[in-house]
Amino acid sequence: MSEEMAAHPAMQNSDPIRVAYLAGTSHCGSTLLALLMNSHPQVASVGEVSPSLAIQRRDELGFDCSCGQKVDACPFWQAVARKVNSQGVPFSTQNWTNDYQYKLGMLGKTVREYSFHPLLQHAQRLAIRLPLYRRKIARTDRANRAFMRAILEQTGAGLFFDTTKLLLRLKHLLQVEGLDVRVVRMIRDVRAFAVSMRRKGYTLQRAAEHWKQFHLSADRLFKSHPHLKVFELRYEDLCSEPDSSLDRLGRFLDVGPFSPSRFIDPGEHHVLGNSMRLRGPLEVRLDEKWRTELHEDEQKAVVEVAGQTHRRLGYPDHVSVS
Repeated sequence: MSEEMAAHPAMQNSDPIRVAYLAGTSHCGSTLLALLMNSHPQVASVGEVSPSLAIQRRDELGFDCSCGQKVDACPFWQAVARKVNSQGVPFSTQNWTNDYQYKLGMLGKTVREYSFHPLLQHAQRLAIRLPLYRRKIARTDRANRAFMRAILEQTGAGLFFDTTKLLLRLKHLLQVEGLDVRVVRMIRDVRAFAVSMRRKGYTLQRAAEHWKQFHLSADRLFKSHPHLKVFELRYEDLCSEPDSSLDRLGRFLDVGPFSPSRFIDPGEHHVLGNSMRLRGPLEVRLDEKWRTELHEDEQKAVVEVAGQTHRRLGYPDHVSVS
């Protein structure tokens, strides 16, 4: 046990914390899966384990939990904060110390995301050697252990399911002492991703390139940890065949099968992440609006950019004609 783990009696639990980490692009179905997995009696998921930088900067008056209350007024989150603090770790809904993202200056821009590009990867390796950043990582490691223990204690579950998606966070968690991490790679058709990102101002080509680079980066990260257990789950399979998909996922995570309702009320959970968690009861159903929103030539262009990566992850090249 490291010296900083032994700094507080509550941190001396020698049992590894079982963690499932969802790695995926935005708009891949992660919030839906967080709600489904949190319905399992052996699993605790709060979605994305800390708000995005944009949310932290924008919502100075607080943001909403899926239960409908502001996070800083939610009894669940208040209890979690107390449990984290009781382990000697500072944490509050205004101070997410479990967030690895460095928020200041060029260092923050350099180490914010796991990069596929060799030059930026080299810069990240150099940044990690800086004493300031190493101390930040050590503090965040400790906060994550305390945070996960607090969530599991509060819910009575045995597996923490983190749907933050970011590869850089996964890279750090894989190096944290005391965590037993498995990965759920969530995948969605590049055409669906491109349509969602176009609504945010991306060109289709830029969105497709982002999708491809994310999955190439994921391949690289997984290969650097040859013993890492990875489960690939396609959004389309989850929505078309939720029972069989969740059965296979449950067995992969050693939590047993379960069959949640196709209708989920986010108000019964305490999930952070996509705004869909605030829209009331959700139905598990396949969303393929891209089939009508993308013309045939647009579909071809997007698929061409994604190329072999798209095919390897289980998607055909043929286009849908509305």
